[in-house]
Amino acid sequence: MWYTNMAVAYRTSMIRHFYEIQEESAMGRGTQYRCYEPILEQIREMIVGGVLKAGDRFPSERDLAERFHVSRVPVREAMKILEYIGVLEMRSDGAYVRNVGVSDILTKMTFAFTVTNQAVNDLMELRCELECIGASFAAQRRTSDDIEEMERTLRAMKRLAGSSAELTSEEQTKLREYSHHFHECVVKATKNSVFIQMYQSLYELLDISMQYTGISSGSTKAYEQILLNIVDRNSEEASAVMREHIAAAKRKLARQMLEDSVADTRDLESVGA
Repeated sequence: MWYTNMAVAYRTSMIRHFYEIQEESAMGRGTQYRCYEPILEQIREMIVGGVLKAGDRFPSERDLAERFHVSRVPVREAMKILEYIGVLEMRSDGAYVRNVGVSDILTKMTFAFTVTNQAVNDLMELRCELECIGASFAAQRRTSDDIEEMERTLRAMKRLAGSSAELTSEEQTKLREYSHHFHECVVKATKNSVFIQMYQSLYELLDISMQYTGISSGSTKAYEQILLNIVDRNSEEASAVMREHIAAAKRKLARQMLEDSVADTRDLESVGA
């Protein structure tokens, strides 16, 4: 027990020391800081050690900040990344570890250490090229069953999107699941087994870019146009609308990252004030 307590105390002190160094660097030289990384590492150890399990309520920002003796800035950044990569689910009463396998959570958290603005932009480029090709092939090869499934998914999305003025976090998660299913339907309609397997193997990464950009009413309108062109077997227009849809998501992503960067800079400056 004494060894465990010493180890925890040592890791906590190292987190605080790392944070202070990174904070000084960020404030003094304007460099990019990644002071959330030790927090992510500690959370990963908590999952491996069984302290946090799938379905558990996640500690609050304040609790984690007090535990690691840091401000809420790196804690908030770590939680934001965990939500983006699908490890955390935000609900009205707090954050919860998503009910997925431990190995899956650890795989996602390993990727979390490489999540940067450039990485997410690269994912958006990949999504654009893959899904534009998919929309083109789908328009040429779709079946009546493919169309029916896309229509059913789009109806569910529109019902949920129009159910209230402001969606809850659970509704946003469900809407994103519908969105992914629509994209998956388009990919399956290509009838290309290699393309389908490649898309599915990359889904975890592609989903990260979708979680950054979210779903809006503009998304459902774009899906309507994509579906219309797939029904009409207009492969060029289906691909063009898909490209514009993802380009709009990329623009939204750029705005969101800029807003997050400004907010984090202000929070960091307030810590040093």
